[in-house]
Amino acid sequence: MGLLSHVEEATMNHLTLMLYASTYIMLALNELFKTELHDTMKVVLYFTITVVVAFGHQGDE
Repeated sequence: MGLLSHVEEATMNHLTLMLYASTYIMLALNELFKTELHDTMKVVLYFTITVVVAFGHQGDE
């Protein structure tokens, strides 16, 4: 039980880190390409989903 809560805490920390990272990436891309924020958000959303899915499958093995 202690291990499980530790893993959950680590997962939450990882997700929080991902959220911060995706926000910074979004802002950086927006500055680089001066695209619409909406388009940039879509790119970051797809990227984040891809990474989360990849980590999720990695954890299942």
